[in-house]
Amino acid sequence: MIDQKFFLTGTVRSDSSSKFREGKRNGIFPSLSAKYSFNNILEDGNVLTGLSLRAGWGQVGNENVAPYTTFPTITINSTYAFDGANVVPGSAPDGYGNPDLTWETTTQTNVGVDLGLFNGGANISLDYYNKTTEDLLLDVPVPDTNGGGFITQNIGEIENKGFDISITSTIINNDNFNWNSTLTFSHVKNKIVDLGGVDEIQGSFESVDGKQRYWNRIQVGEPIGQFWGTTFLGTWKSTDNIPVDASSGNPIAVPGDAKYLLDEDNNLVFGNIGNGTPDTFWGFNNTLTYRSWDLNILFQGVSGFDVLNAVQGIIVGNTGNQRSFLAADQVNQWTSTNETDIPAGGLNEIGSTRYVEKGDFIRLSNLSLGYTFDNVVDSIDYLKLYASGQNLLLITDYSGYDPEHTSKPASADAGGNVDTAAGINVGAYPNPRTFSIGVKIGF
Repeated sequence: MIDQKFFLTGTVRSDSSSKFREGKRNGIFPSLSAKYSFNNILEDGNVLTGLSLRAGWGQVGNENVAPYTTFPTITINSTYAFDGANVVPGSAPDGYGNPDLTWETTTQTNVGVDLGLFNGGANISLDYYNKTTEDLLLDVPVPDTNGGGFITQNIGEIENKGFDISITSTIINNDNFNWNSTLTFSHVKNKIVDLGGVDEIQGSFESVDGKQRYWNRIQVGEPIGQFWGTTFLGTWKSTDNIPVDASSGNPIAVPGDAKYLLDEDNNLVFGNIGNGTPDTFWGFNNTLTYRSWDLNILFQGVSGFDVLNAVQGIIVGNTGNQRSFLAADQVNQWTSTNETDIPAGGLNEIGSTRYVEKGDFIRLSNLSLGYTFDNVVDSIDYLKLYASGQNLLLITDYSGYDPEHTSKPASADAGGNVDTAAGINVGAYPNPRTFSIGVKIGF
């Protein structure tokens, strides 16, 4: 610190993780940040009364893999007929292990400016950052010819660029009434830069409809969290020229069946159908006090992402087994006199654009009201009664319970990286709505 104008901070962090093998356990992560303040120049101003410039660079590590991932495992509950007839029990390889696993490293550079207005009546912070993550800890599929399954590797690079804005203001401040408000806004652009020489990696979120497909992909040049599936085109109509199966000579569908994008051989065409990673976040927090009353209101919003609503596909029915009236929209399904785009039969590809929805939402995250009694008795300085509620209101076009949660667990112990399969809902528990009342006493 020099004359209260220039500030410089540096750190070096050394971490060691027993999840990795000897020689791979240690990671060193430095950081450096600097700030220069122009406040002394602006102290006599009326509008712009504070100005600071900031810059920083730093690294952090991630060791989010399950314990013993570096070691191969076997299962003892396998059976095999070595002679083609008699099944015998035994052991079989279950996990490959990878002794070369080490820390995933994220490097971030950011620059920012802080503005003070009206002698502290308002403060604005602007930040731009570029964050690159290398040696990603990803589950990489192994070809069936080599045993199938997945092996965890350090592979690839992902980039996040974005900006953050924070505005804090005292809107009203007098003897009886105060209103303080904070508005935050963030936007991020996510892109996979490299995957170790390949263009894409199959995801690890296996479909729940029994078709043994995977609903996510990791692709170079695309954001992380891509959905992989088919394109839903509505229903086959009675006037359509339905293709004929070359082997059987029969039509591949009948009027009323689900219709999907097909190739020239009448096979389903698979591709990107959505993305579960949001790109915009905002929050609006307000605290109001009037004499002994206080009120807090917090709104939050997230946008720029999709949800693969597999729950909807499940209650419609799957793999051709149409449980028609478990889903409300099946009331308007295709009939010969009402040829809608809601199938009455045929394939039900849950991993398709039919069940991809916009996940944008606005949530009233917190609402609390309190009243404080001062000098209640000699031994009690104050007594506050309050009531609060969380998640009281959700505004969204998403048809499910809650667009915010995904069914991929965040814990590595539970099966992998939530980021690579964000926005896939096969029954994720929604955010609860909570009400509470309480008393605070100060002595």
